Amino acid sequence: MIVKEIKRLVKPIWRLIKPLWIDFERTRNVSRDADLGLYYQRVFGSEVFIRSRGDYLPVSELRRLCEEVYFRQYLPKNGETMVDIGAGYGHEALYLRTQNPRVRYIAVEIQPSVYECLANTLARYRPAFSVCPLAIAEEKVVYINTSATYEAVATAGEGPVQVSTITWCEFIHRFSIKKIDLLKINIEGGERAFLEHATDFSMVDRVIISAHDFRANRGQGEHFRTREYVLKRLAGYGFRATSLGVGDWWEDWIYAYRP
Repeated sequence: MIVKEIKRLVKPIWRLIKPLWIDFERTRNVSRDADLGLYYQRVFGSEVFIRSRGDYLPVSELRRLCEEVYFRQYLPKNGETMVDIGAGYGHEALYLRTQNPRVRYIAVEIQPSVYECLANTLARYRPAFSVCPLAIAEEKVVYINTSATYEAVATAGEGPVQVSTITWCEFIHRFSIKKIDLLKINIEGGERAFLEHATDFSMVDRVIISAHDFRANRGQGEHFRTREYVLKRLAGYGFRATSLGVGDWWEDWIYAYRP
C-alpha cells in the first residue's frame, strides 16, 4: 500500500523532470563526428548516427522498445534473415546484433538524410548487415517529405523529394533472399500501398508491422487508418495475426506468423 502511494506521488513529479533529464542526457551522450559531420550516440558499444541531438534515444527506452515491441514475439537467430523496411537510424539493428551477431539483416530506409545516417551506422558490419535506399513500389519513382518531425514523414506519398524505386520481386532477387524469418515494417502509413504491391509473401515466415490508426485518431489524416486492411491482407497471405497490446500506437503493432 505504501509503495503504491509513493508511486502515485512520484509519477507527476517525474513527468515534470523527465524532459529536463532527457536534455541533460542528450548533452552528455550525443557527440559529433568531425570527419562525417554527423551526430552520434553510443548504443551497445557502437555508434548510431543521427541527424540532430533531438533524435537521441535513451538506451533504456531502446531496450524497452526492442524487448516489448519489435522483438517481443520473435528474435531472429544466428543464420536467419531479417528484412527491416523503415529501419530508421539502426538502433534496433545494433540491439539485434548484440543478441545474435550472425543474423543476416537487410535494412530499407528511403528518407535520404536518415539513410545516410543508417548507412554509416551499419558500415562496419557489412556485408551481413546491408542497407537499401530504394522504395519498394510498383511506380518508377515516389515522392516523400524529409522532415525532422515524426508527424510530417511520408504524408500520403506526396512531397518534394524524389526517391527511386525497386519492385518487391526485384528486391528479393537483388539481395538473393531465399527466406525471410522476420519481416519488420514501419513506414508511416505506407503499409497499405506496400501490401497491395508485395503480393508474394511465400518466403516470409513472420511479420511485425505497424499500422497507423493512432495517427488518424489524432486527426493527421484518414489515409493513416490501415489496421483493418493490414489484418485482412495478412490473413489472405495465410498468416495468423495478433495485436501487441492496447492503447494508442502500441495497439497498432501487429505480429503475424504462419500457423
